[in-house]
Amino acid sequence: MEQAKIRLSDIKTDELTPARFKNIDGLTTSIRTSGLREPVMVAEKDHLLLSGARRFEACKRAHVYFVDAIFPSNVVEGSLELRRHFDNPDPLYSLPMNVTERVEAAFLLHRLPPPVGEENGFRRDAHTAAAAGLPPKIYAALRSTIRKAGKGEQPPLNAMQEKARKTLSLMVEAVENPPPQFPLASLVGMLHQLLLQEICPDTLESCFPYLNGGTNAKDNRHQEGGSARISRSGSRAPKKEFDYIRTADVVTGTLEGLSCVITDELTDSEHYEYVLKALKEARRMSHVYVKKMEKMRNE
Repeated sequence: MEQAKIRLSDIKTDELTPARFKNIDGLTTSIRTSGLREPVMVAEKDHLLLSGARRFEACKRAHVYFVDAIFPSNVVEGSLELRRHFDNPDPLYSLPMNVTERVEAAFLLHRLPPPVGEENGFRRDAHTAAAAGLPPKIYAALRSTIRKAGKGEQPPLNAMQEKARKTLSLMVEAVENPPPQFPLASLVGMLHQLLLQEICPDTLESCFPYLNGGTNAKDNRHQEGGSARISRSGSRAPKKEFDYIRTADVVTGTLEGLSCVITDELTDSEHYEYVLKALKEARRMSHVYVKKMEKMRNE
């Protein structure tokens, strides 16, 4: 893994949350007097900050112009380095990262390429989830919920963002204090499925009935204080509405994943023309269906 100095102003950041920087005065003082103890991790291609948001902010406050940075060559190297940082924090100047911050940091690693020779069938989630210290299914559910919650956005939020943030807090509660009644992956997965159906339980315990089997989530909306969606005719919305939401969620996730693997090297690939044609067709279809849905709404 390459290590070199980089100008601080050349490093790009991804929606850093100001709340992370409340307790970094000690780190700022240390950097000002003794320099940066641990390099930040930066993507070589676009110089995006992958790990070290607090160190980056402290360097800015300490008026440091150049910092040491490591540039992982692939997602496996980045995941191992991130996990090392999580497992061996500086006891004096490193603040522990919560579950949400770990998932956010691990997801940034998805932009790194796979190891050479392992491009076909390579699963980034298996490595980035391990970096966050979570099983892949739990990591994927948390990552999707963070995206829906509108990371970094300030109120007012739309209805989905509010429900996603509430669901995210329940997921984090479950990860930090797993209830013994159900497997953690099942509980977190059910919370994510309920969110796709626009249901958000008030507590973890109120989610348990959905895991007991034979219980339809929509039939239990009144138990959670929510209201079922009503169709134009006044009847309960058809069950297949959930399929629309779930499919849209899969499409969004697929595009996010595709954005991580499209690199300059693709121009030399035999698949370049195929991917380009498919994306152009997807763009055309999306424009058609956006217009169709707007027309339906205005009728």
